[in-house]
Amino acid sequence: MPRTLDDEGPFYKLYPEGLIENFDGRHVPTPHFLADNDTDLNRNFPWSWAAEPQQVGAGAYPTSEPECRAVVEHVTRHPEVFAWLNLHTFGGVFIRPPGHCPDAKMDAEDLAVFRQVGQWAETLTGYPMVSGFEDFLYEPEKPLHGDLIDFGYYQRGAIAYVCELWDLFKQLGIARKKPFVDHYAQLTRDDLLALARWDETHNAGRIIRRWRGATHPQLGAVEIGGVDPRVGIWNPPFDVLGGICVQQSQAFLRVAAMAPSLSIAKLEVKPLEGDLSLVTVTVQNDGYLSTAGLASAKKLPWNEPLTLELKGDGIATVGGDGWREIGHLDGWGRGLYGGASLIFQRSRGNLGTRVVEQVVRGRGTVQVRVGACRVGWVEARVEVGSGGQ
Repeated sequence: MPRTLDDEGPFYKLYPEGLIENFDGRHVPTPHFLADNDTDLNRNFPWSWAAEPQQVGAGAYPTSEPECRAVVEHVTRHPEVFAWLNLHTFGGVFIRPPGHCPDAKMDAEDLAVFRQVGQWAETLTGYPMVSGFEDFLYEPEKPLHGDLIDFGYYQRGAIAYVCELWDLFKQLGIARKKPFVDHYAQLTRDDLLALARWDETHNAGRIIRRWRGATHPQLGAVEIGGVDPRVGIWNPPFDVLGGICVQQSQAFLRVAAMAPSLSIAKLEVKPLEGDLSLVTVTVQNDGYLSTAGLASAKKLPWNEPLTLELKGDGIATVGGDGWREIGHLDGWGRGLYGGASLIFQRSRGNLGTRVVEQVVRGRGTVQVRVGACRVGWVEARVEVGSGGQ
């Protein structure tokens, strides 16, 4: 227990396991960044990266670590990645962008989509979804730099968010705090006693370990024991893992169902004079999201618009080369509280459909190909010059 004015003792110094670097035999420094590696991989991604000392664990430069570089290179080669779930432990909470500014400065359409994802997530898992900036800064007004979900959202245009698995605080009966991050630092003595009781009753005593004597190579006679966080704090008890996996799968499958769905809905041919034909292509997006993904993702330079290619052996296009840029197609989804409401019943225009016409000369098979790097390509074929479709 942390010491208070009313405690009579005995009192102890509590140190983590390990050796003291540069120990002079008398002075024990305050432990700092106790990790096997100096770099925190979740502070090494390129978006908003900042060097030490501004950001602890930043690494020498963005993607200086091969693990981070591999992730960045992979998703850059795969622009179709539109949803990104980063699993951590612990807390029982989903954390979404923005991580560097309040929600008022976030793209309003993006925020509505994240609200919808958050509603599904809380319904299916019991975990709330909170803003990284408003609910999960370790120091007020001091954003974290170089984290994965901001990279995924701002640079890759993905619905990127974190889940801190295992709702230990809820299991202990602790009321939800605002900001959520206060759960980790503002535990009372009653909360710690509740943890001990829960550990004994529901966790086979894996957390609270008895103290026993030992000899430290630098400090001499010590006691080891106390809190072992591996099962029960950092990770859930083994017997609840299956249920957590089921809940998380259900929640993320909802997000997967928001994917754009490009199709050639209709392909028609109208014979004209001589060997001319008019080919009419109706391109459609039946998905929840736009073919660009999130609204803000349209601005990303790599997120190229849809193009349509029309060609065929022995077929010549008239008044063009058969290549058209047709832009992105809207999705039907609006997120949660994204504009449409009972009071203001109005749809957006039919921006999820595009009709393209092309006159061709000749007889044979016309191949139509539509797509972009974000959504892939769809193809269809039609015969022309034979009196109709």
